Amino acid sequence: MNRYLIGVIGKEIAGWELLLRQEGIPYSSVDETPSCSSFSVLIVADDADPRRDSEIKSYLDDGGS
Repeated sequence: MNRYLIGVIGKEIAGWELLLRQEGIPYSSVDETPSCSSFSVLIVADDADPRRDSEIKSYLDDGGS
């Protein structure tokens, strides 16, 4: 069985949390620097802190989605 975890970045993520809970999809708010080994996918809300852009870009450059 494959294990996966969705990472959610931003302040206004209640809608995403509701959807993920309803569908039974495991997720976590991303407080540390995201890595492909920690998160299968990142959901980046419109209000995500722009100071995290370099972390998100690194995650994507490393093959994250």
